[in-house]
Amino acid sequence: MSDRRNKFLEELKSKIRRAEGTASEDGYNTTYGYGKYDPSSDKKVTEMTFSELEKFQEGLINNSRGTFGDPNQGSSASGAYQFTKKTLFGKNGLLSKAGLSMEDKFTPENQDKLLLARMKQNKVLEKISTGKPKAAQDAIATIWASLPDSKGK
Repeated sequence: MSDRRNKFLEELKSKIRRAEGTASEDGYNTTYGYGKYDPSSDKKVTEMTFSELEKFQEGLINNSRGTFGDPNQGSSASGAYQFTKKTLFGKNGLLSKAGLSMEDKFTPENQDKLLLARMKQNKVLEKISTGKPKAAQDAIATIWASLPDSKGK
């Protein structure tokens, strides 16, 4: 991986974590509502297997229903990059794209692998490699609403 791409990825990880409110030391364990809606668990999310995390996220969705104004909608956002259940386990889920299995854990290292898979999925890395930082920023903004596009919106 080029120095330019590595620098971009490190800056991006930091930007996402600041924007998502997960920049603290324990940010890899952050869940939607900073734990307010967490289902009962004796483990931090970084200690959970993906199988356990999927069940945890279902409980998180159920516990947070109505917090967006829609009584049927909840959030499963978890970890440093606030990955949702659908993003991880849905039809085009990131788990297999990152080379991970349901038995692997949601560790900080694996969350970073998932971020890289997400960047590849949305061609962000390709846009950076070909010298298109504005296009990369626009692609990133479609993933994380807390980050602005290239026009600052």
